[in-house]
Amino acid sequence: MNSSIPDGQAQLRQEAGREKVWFAVILVLYAALALAYSTVNPPFESPDEIHHDAYVDFLLREHRLPVAEQGGPESEFHSPPLYYLLGSLVTAPLGSTRAPYEAAQRNPFWNFRTDQPRLGNKNQFIHGPAETFPYRDWVLRLHLVRLLSIALEAVTVLATYLIGREIFPDQPAIRLGALAFVAFLPQFLFIAGSVSNDNLVVPVAALLTWLLVRMVRLGITLPLALGCGILVGLSLESDMIALAMVPLVVVTMTLVAWRDRAWARLALAACAVIGLGLLLAGPIMMHNVLVYGEPTGLRRMAQIWDEDKAPGPVLAALRELPNVWSSFVARFGYGQIPVPDGIYIGFLLLSLFAALGLVLWFIRERRKSPSGVHRHSAVTIWQILLLVVVVLVWILAIVGYIRVSKTAANGRFLFMALPAFALLLFLGLSAWVPRRWHGALAGIANVAMFTFAVGTLLFSLRPAYASPPLLKAGQVPATARHGDVLIDGTLRLVAYDLPQEAVRPGEQLPVTVYWQSIAATPRDLSAFVHLWGRDMTLVGLTGTYLGLGSIPTSVLKPEDIVKDTYQVPVEISATTPSLLQVQVGLFEYGGGNEPPLPAVDSAGKPSNGIIGTVRLLPQQRPSFAPSHADRFDLAGKATLLGYDLAPALASPGDPINLALYWQAQSRMAEDYQVFIHLLGPIPTEERVAQVDRQPLAGNWPTSAWEPGYPLQDTYSLSLPADLRPGTYEVRAGLYRLSDGWRVPVQGPEGRVKESTMVLGRVEVR
Repeated sequence: MNSSIPDGQAQLRQEAGREKVWFAVILVLYAALALAYSTVNPPFESPDEIHHDAYVDFLLREHRLPVAEQGGPESEFHSPPLYYLLGSLVTAPLGSTRAPYEAAQRNPFWNFRTDQPRLGNKNQFIHGPAETFPYRDWVLRLHLVRLLSIALEAVTVLATYLIGREIFPDQPAIRLGALAFVAFLPQFLFIAGSVSNDNLVVPVAALLTWLLVRMVRLGITLPLALGCGILVGLSLESDMIALAMVPLVVVTMTLVAWRDRAWARLALAACAVIGLGLLLAGPIMMHNVLVYGEPTGLRRMAQIWDEDKAPGPVLAALRELPNVWSSFVARFGYGQIPVPDGIYIGFLLLSLFAALGLVLWFIRERRKSPSGVHRHSAVTIWQILLLVVVVLVWILAIVGYIRVSKTAANGRFLFMALPAFALLLFLGLSAWVPRRWHGALAGIANVAMFTFAVGTLLFSLRPAYASPPLLKAGQVPATARHGDVLIDGTLRLVAYDLPQEAVRPGEQLPVTVYWQSIAATPRDLSAFVHLWGRDMTLVGLTGTYLGLGSIPTSVLKPEDIVKDTYQVPVEISATTPSLLQVQVGLFEYGGGNEPPLPAVDSAGKPSNGIIGTVRLLPQQRPSFAPSHADRFDLAGKATLLGYDLAPALASPGDPINLALYWQAQSRMAEDYQVFIHLLGPIPTEERVAQVDRQPLAGNWPTSAWEPGYPLQDTYSLSLPADLRPGTYEVRAGLYRLSDGWRVPVQGPEGRVKESTMVLGRVEVR
């Protein structure tokens, strides 16, 4: 028997089949990317992951709910248990595993600075070979719960698709395009591949949004009300932050009842939602009342996290929104691993462009019928407005949360509105192009976001946690400076490099050191770099485990070489100009001011670890106004711009103060001494007082002088107590210490004698 299917139906079935294929492809790519993020991200480096994992571990060990003790350490024990119960069910077959607080070794040099994305020590914990694949013990438990998280967040991707199909049943491109901004958003992938109760409350909130969108179209029905009640209860069993969804449910149901004049159904639905919500969330709320004195447990959380304070000003909270935005898009770890700022700005501009497109879409929908908006368009508009309200509600919730919490400026809290945001974003973008191009736009969006997600994984997240490769002796570059300093009989500094010969206050000085393991050690030693400035004042320092925090010395084998490049910040207040002495060494971190471990050179003599010097230049070219602006030229090497001399009248035993204002004409290869002579009394030329030293008391030798940068160099000559009265002449110059050769001088007529500069006279009475 033959049956024919109309061409239109056949085409619809083909399109539906293609849509299912594309959705499946996106879902598979999401899972693959989330797994890749989970694999690259080391244990406990996601926000509070160690505390979430500790909750799962507690359930496995104790078979009861934990209690967040007042005054106790930071934890997630105040949180509702549903996510952790699921995690314990998944990992129960593993049996007993090591507790996370015992397994984790914190990195004391953790670099949380968000403005220093490439300084290393982005890892809050020290990671070793025990964490690599194949996973075992507590690492396996952690990764199994991460897999659970990935599976749960796949429901968020599905819910986004369902919401899009509900609103635009005949426009598959819009729902597929919106998936790009959920499935391939880097921060969403990062959190999805982590142990966090966010990964349960987010899909539950997404499904609740889907049911509310359906309610706008279908009206209040018992199945929808029951579904909303179940999801409200599950969300509160996942995270009390879901309380922000309750007003959305109430307002949506009330407006739908008002539109349909269905007050009786509203009453029945309200009973269903409240009843099921209390049935599911009531036990944990009662537990919280009995243990913490209130139903949410949030007050105890505030006490534990030192946030039990009066709300801060709204304006201060609004100033945190840029941090919320960047950590919504892609800012990994605890916020210390950003992507380039241009990406945040570009994503924001894209969103603003989409917002204008939404306005354009609303205008078009209003104009579809001359007599007003027909039923279908009206429902669609109300559904889109509901998505707008969902986004706004969560933004307001975040602002309120920021007012009371120091850790609330985090974009992951907006993921409860991510499906709504993604659909609005793509709808706004699609409004700018003809409908026949929507499919191509959806393809472009998915390819672009997938590329973005892969790029941030490879070029932001992975490098932040990657350990440098271990080298062997033959792999040390020949251009590196040879060193041979043995420290504590354990590691040897075999080479180093100072690629910059000058630095300024407020900048960072790169220092590369090659450490070679000589003998295995159970200790995890730390490296330090100190910068000593004028008069041996400490003006810069850094400390870290080897591998910039990624290679504990306890895992090194003899002959292993670690190459570390330290970016050492120079204090903004460092006195300039000066030579910086660069000192490196090792110490055993203990939380205090530990001394360097003993070091010896190749001859077995004690070594201070000074590996070289770098010039510290002023941030700007200084300007001086000497009281005597007489200029002298010293063989084209330097110029004396002038001098200050005081007092002009003195008594025996008094000091004579002299300031010389030098400026190099070119870089000098030699270090010359400055000499100051006091001769007299005139007409005799007996030398009665003198000073000989390098400029700035040796802190700024002439070989370091920067051409074009004036220098003030001060001296004090003490007059002998038995000095005869008379007129004395002050002379100065430069000479070479090795053979006494003086640098030739040219100056004003009568002011140069025997390669010396005649500066002025002092009357002694």
